[in-house]
Amino acid sequence: MSHRRKVPAGAIPAKLKAALAAKKAANGSTSSTSSETTTITNSDPIIYPMTTTNINNFQGAPKENQNVSQAVNIFNSNSKQYKKALKFVDTNLKKNGLHFNSLVVKALLLVKLEQPLDAKACMDKALSKVPGSTKKKINFNIITAMGCHLVSSYYKEIDDYEENYVWLQRAYEAGGGFQNQTQLPMLNQLCLLAAQLRKYPELLEYRQNYLHGKAGYRANWSGLAVALDLNNKKGEAVAKLTQFEEAAAGKLGEKEAYEHSECTMYKNDLLFKMAKMDHKLLREVLKHLFENENVIEDKLSYWERIAEVYVKLGDFEEASKIFRKLIKKNPDNFKYFKMLELTLGIKNDVIKKTKMYSNLLTMYPSSEPCRFMPLTFIEEESKLKEYLFFYLDLYWSKGVLATFQLLKPLFKNIKKTQIFQQLLEEICFKKLEKNEDKKIESIVIYLLSNLYLFQRRYNKSLEMIEKCIELDKSINDNKTLEFELFKARILKHMDKLGDACCIMETVRDKDLSDRFLNNKAVKYNLRNNDIDEAVDLISMFTKNDTSFADNGIPDLHSLQCNWFIVEQAESYRRLYETSLSEFIKSETHSDKMTIGKKMIEYRNLSIKRFEAVLNIYKIYKDDQYDFNSYCLRRGTVRQLLDLVKWVDKIHTLPIYKRTLNGLFELSLTFNKFNEATKEFQSKLFLVNHKPNDIEKIISYSPEADADPFGDKYNSISTESDFINKIVKKAFDNYSVEISKKKRDYILSFILEYKLNNLQLLKNLVKDYRDMISNINCYDDLVFNPTTVKLMESLIEILEKKKDEEDRSKDIIDSLTKQYVIEDNIMSHYQNKLLIDYSL
Repeated sequence: MSHRRKVPAGAIPAKLKAALAAKKAANGSTSSTSSETTTITNSDPIIYPMTTTNINNFQGAPKENQNVSQAVNIFNSNSKQYKKALKFVDTNLKKNGLHFNSLVVKALLLVKLEQPLDAKACMDKALSKVPGSTKKKINFNIITAMGCHLVSSYYKEIDDYEENYVWLQRAYEAGGGFQNQTQLPMLNQLCLLAAQLRKYPELLEYRQNYLHGKAGYRANWSGLAVALDLNNKKGEAVAKLTQFEEAAAGKLGEKEAYEHSECTMYKNDLLFKMAKMDHKLLREVLKHLFENENVIEDKLSYWERIAEVYVKLGDFEEASKIFRKLIKKNPDNFKYFKMLELTLGIKNDVIKKTKMYSNLLTMYPSSEPCRFMPLTFIEEESKLKEYLFFYLDLYWSKGVLATFQLLKPLFKNIKKTQIFQQLLEEICFKKLEKNEDKKIESIVIYLLSNLYLFQRRYNKSLEMIEKCIELDKSINDNKTLEFELFKARILKHMDKLGDACCIMETVRDKDLSDRFLNNKAVKYNLRNNDIDEAVDLISMFTKNDTSFADNGIPDLHSLQCNWFIVEQAESYRRLYETSLSEFIKSETHSDKMTIGKKMIEYRNLSIKRFEAVLNIYKIYKDDQYDFNSYCLRRGTVRQLLDLVKWVDKIHTLPIYKRTLNGLFELSLTFNKFNEATKEFQSKLFLVNHKPNDIEKIISYSPEADADPFGDKYNSISTESDFINKIVKKAFDNYSVEISKKKRDYILSFILEYKLNNLQLLKNLVKDYRDMISNINCYDDLVFNPTTVKLMESLIEILEKKKDEEDRSKDIIDSLTKQYVIEDNIMSHYQNKLLIDYSL
């Protein structure tokens, strides 16, 4: 029997005819060209084709779109009915699992219901099923304005500003752009996102469009002026502010007075920046100030600006009068006194300056600048000694213990620092010979102890502070806590952390309600690697009201207590390094397993705590999003620009740099760790954490952080993995924002070398050479010229692609040692200056 199908009777349908003809043509073209050309494969093929079925599934039926609209309305109006909204989209997805808007709304609702992983899976599915899309590129043309807006809302909820901005931009353009006045709320969000992401040209365009739609609000005029300012169009910014002032003349009430004052002062800031040294424009700045004297409420900024303008104009007489007024208001501002010297023309005249400060001291006897400034310019050693005694005698008679801290700025002058230290020591001993008052004696000896600690003469410093404590026992019954606190500090510098902790505990017991003493005790315990004791102590001042932890660690993380988190991370790192050494030395298998499990726990917790600090800095940066809107509404435009400057340098702050250092030092141990544990890793990583252990270390709720011990870091096996996955992002933030003068060149060089960035390495060496040639004081940079030779050797190895792994490792070890030396600026500075002392 034949298995061939019979040809159907009757005429062939038109659609079938067309399909057969297309197939025949395709086969013909293939056969004719197969002998001449080879098939070219598409490198990015379409993974979800534009078929009718796929498009219908993507767009959904009218009923499905109606359900989505109801779910969106519930989402926007009632936060307590997210589950009800979820039912609407689930109903759609049971019938049509590929409906784009339903999948996106479900992802959005799951984020709100604190199911981020499910939400991400849902969003990934939605984006992967857009018809006509490839692996690398989504077919945006088919997604409606509503769909783009929903996707942007999802990214807004998860704080992904880049994706939020991209999708909101598409939604705005698909909806008709600025021609459609109903899109003004979306345009406002685009303005805030463009400011957040520093997209200033686009911010200017959006601000102009938004002002066109809502010209009746001052915030929108101010916003456009700020956008013009950020795009270096200060003249146009002034014109816009003037335009609003003219339109609002006589219509502003008392409620708008402060906002009007701030915007007027901001306008003057713009005029002042534009004027530079042009006398005609500077007089316009003055005229604007005088005309608005009654409007400007910030009188301090008002008078400071007038004084600055007079200085630029060369009218020193008028400027000096204003600086005298400012000194009268605030006699502790050093800047005013320095400017008064300049305007009186006595900056280089020691005699006249001495007389000026003497007269001012009679007028302002409590002013620190009047008393301190002569120490900075008196040259003759006998007079300097006499004045230094005069300066110290008042503070000693008043019982001021912080006298040495007031003098420390003098030690920055490399030429005079040794003279100051010698004179200070002589004056103290002379005072002790003649003095009969035990209280003053204890204060003088305390100053000497501070001086010896600064000089790293630890035994001498300890001897002096012991005398202070003995004197205090006979006078105050040992009530002066500063002496024992300082003794603990000396012991800390001598690496006697156990003894320092004991003293800190004794001091803390004297006043259990003092948070400062408690925090100092916590810090010393962390430095001594006694983490459990430190956590118990600091938990005395936290709420401890979470159900998932039995201490204050969650509170400290929610309060963004960076100093504690960094200290704890460094403590875990030291415990990890100690455990690694013990692991290598241990001989039995059981010892290695016991030590190894603790070692991995310490390492992972250290990384986790360092990452917690990085996340806090991300929160700082994200918080400016709301501030961009708030400042314009409140009229505090100058504060907004101050915020922008601060955030643009946020990753150069000391705690962030310290965190980066900690991660870098952890990366140096990875090769040693892998070599030591290569036979045990499969067993070492199998750890079951007990509930009690989790309660001791957990920082966030289990819903927010399901991995309190950081077990996810077990998958990071090599140094390069750790640098690329953890350190690189933190380092990139630092590297972009840090200035040449303040950069840590050795840290930067080693990381760039490990990231194989040859051109950046060459630039770093060039900048480092430039910095070395311009060194004039320890504040600028601490350096060792041999470092440059080590850097150039590494570049040579990388550039010529030599197989010199051992040599490059030795050079990196040398650089790392140099990094440890140079990391402590004051330490290196002191070692250079105090060569005459037997340390």
